[in-house]
Amino acid sequence: MNDAYLQMLGYERSAVIGRTAVELNVWADPEDRMTMLQQLKDSSMAKGLHTRLRTSSGEIREATVSAELIELDGEPCVLAISQDVTEAKRLENQFRQSQKMEAVGRLAGGVAHDFNNILCVIIGYSELSLHRLDPDHPIAKNAVEIKNAANRAASLTRHLLAFSRQQVLYPRILDLNTVVHSLNQMLPRMIGEDISLTFKPEVPWAASRLIRGKSNRF
Repeated sequence: MNDAYLQMLGYERSAVIGRTAVELNVWADPEDRMTMLQQLKDSSMAKGLHTRLRTSSGEIREATVSAELIELDGEPCVLAISQDVTEAKRLENQFRQSQKMEAVGRLAGGVAHDFNNILCVIIGYSELSLHRLDPDHPIAKNAVEIKNAANRAASLTRHLLAFSRQQVLYPRILDLNTVVHSLNQMLPRMIGEDISLTFKPEVPWAASRLIRGKSNRF
């Protein structure tokens, strides 16, 4: 083992000389070792075998191993070269994940735009209905709920557009009681009948400051 291999696995030279890889438990997946030996048996060479190696501390490192059968002073030996690709694999996985998120963002943005067009029609017709209906008319209450639901859906599309980075974010102060109350109207339909949801809002921030004399409670 050269210095680079010792450093990759975290061993001192004295701890590995005279011991096999099996004795050191280097192969995290022993079947990969058998695959390499079979390739050496078939063609005296194994190239680019992806495997996982266990360090002296038990950490698993991603590696590619290439090996070749040689003779050294008349004795058959295996010359193996291992390359640590752990960091490269990590960066590759991060890149793939970012690509997936970008694709999801584009999909979400497209759906949000189309959905928003439909919501504009719903909100528009509900407003026309409310304008023509007497407030005490039995259908007026239903029209109000339709409009409110469409507005909540429109808020969801804004979140989707923000997620897809197709809409500029404008931070603003929110009343958490109002936000949670709106969410509370949708959650019971989603969480199932076996779960009980209880909403206990705190008093408004201004009133809380006057009552408790503290400005950090709301």
